[in-house]
Amino acid sequence: VLGDYDKSLETIQKYETLFGNFNRLLVYRGLIKKRQGKPEEAFELIAEATRRNPSDYLGWNAYANELLERKKYQEALPALQRC
Repeated sequence: VLGDYDKSLETIQKYETLFGNFNRLLVYRGLIKKRQGKPEEAFELIAEATRRNPSDYLGWNAYANELLERKKYQEALPALQRC
């Protein structure tokens, strides 16, 4: 699955079907979408992950990185502090 983003997304979908929708899967899906060149879709998935589970450090870390890449430094700082 490594490097095959479509296959990775398919695997995540299968996992969700079997075990339910976990917050981390949103983060993983977002990171894959980013690699596919879909940054806005990625950002929305990662932001949704932080809303669904505000205590998940992985989601906040990914969200902070997205904000930093967009040069939204004032918004990124609180996200980094939640990691």
